[in-house]
Amino acid sequence: MTMTYLFLAYTAFWLLLAGYLWSMAARQRRLAQEVADLSAALKRYEAQDRVTRRHGL
Repeated sequence: MTMTYLFLAYTAFWLLLAGYLWSMAARQRRLAQEVADLSAALKRYEAQDRVTRRHGL
């Protein structure tokens, strides 16, 4: 009987750990995409800024 509870506890632990790691991986992918989007926006801003400075606007 004790081994059943131990097995269930280990199973619950590993399932929780797997879910946590999955959520961290998903968060990392979202943050990486956000950084890429911000980097692209900054490059567009810098390119536009160079154009307006060149034309004295």
